[in-house]
Formats: sequence, C-alpha cells, structure tokens
Amino acid sequence: MSHVRPLAALALAAAAVLSARTASAQAMTETGFHAGQNAIEAEIGSGSSALGLLHFMSPTGALAFRVGGHLDGLSVTVDNSNYVAEDEGTKYGGQLFVGLGLRHYRPIAHSVSVLHEFGVTANYSHLPRDDSRYYGGGIYGDLGGQYAFSSNLSVGVTTGIAATYLREKYSDIGHANYTAVGTDGTRATVSFYF
Repeated sequence: MSHVRPLAALALAAAAVLSARTASAQAMTETGFHAGQNAIEAEIGSGSSALGLLHFMSPTGALAFRVGGHLDGLSVTVDNSNYVAEDEGTKYGGQLFVGLGLRHYRPIAHSVSVLHEFGVTANYSHLPRDDSRYYGGGIYGDLGGQYAFSSNLSVGVTTGIAATYLREKYSDIGHANYTAVGTDGTRATVSFYF
C-alpha cells in the first residue's frame, strides 16, 4: 500500500502537467470568435476604401462581404477656337466594387492571427479623362494579419492579388475587353465584433 500513494501522486502530477499543456496549446489555437458572431470591418488603402461585414461560420472561418471604391476628380480646361482657355470645371469618376469571399483565421500568438481570404468580385469604373467606363468581375485572394485589442476590437493589415475580366465602353468609339492580374495594394483594417 505504501507504493500506491506515490504512484497515485505521480499520476496526478502527470495529469496536471498534461492538462496545463493542453490548456496552453488550446489557448494558442483559439481565435476568440464563435459561430454566429458578426463583425463590421473598415479598410483603407492606397487606392480605395471599403466597408465590410463578416459572419463567422466557425471559430476560424467567416463569410466576408465588402463594398468599396474611390472617387477621382479631374480638372478640365479646354481651348476654344479663339485660343482662350475655358475652365469646364471638374469631372468626377471613380470605382465601385463588391466582393464576397471566405476568410480563414489562424492564431499564431496571444491576440495575433494571420488570415487568408478567397472570393469573387464585381466592379465598375468611370474614368473622366476619356469618358470611358469599365465593368467586370473576377477572383481575388488576400493575405494578412490582425491584432485583437479585445473581444470586440481588432486592427490589421491585408494585401492581395486579383484576376479580373473587364469590358471597357467608350462614349463615342465602342468597346474593348481586357483581362487584368495585379495586386490590390496594402490596406489597414479596423474590425468591430458583435
């Protein structure tokens, strides 16, 4: 009987160590999100801004929807037949896009997660310079990271690549079709979870 107590104490100590290691590993793999949770995300980058909605389907996966774009202004001055410059004012144009994707989070440290997202996009652009309009759609992929200040607030950085099919329509000439592949630039994000 004297040997049973030390073996029982050793077994309890081993179980406590394993339990602590499991809890520590679990804390590293938890994102803090849960299925059914939602978020509003604002992003701003070098070329555009967007507002998005996230709906979490699991602790690591979310459906991402965003709408964004940018506005361009072009000051136009035209020479008339008397060689006098006339200011026609500012013509405005810009881009509008809508994206729908699946986002996956992977925690790498306490409050820090990396993310990747793949999805489809539709866009429309108007260029005031030559009065042309582009519309099309494509696929995109994003890669980024974020830091959670609390369970309701995080900030992050995202960059991506997109492949898009565009149809260009000129006001007086006709149309042309393009395929474009390029980067989406780097964007800063702020997310509010509820």
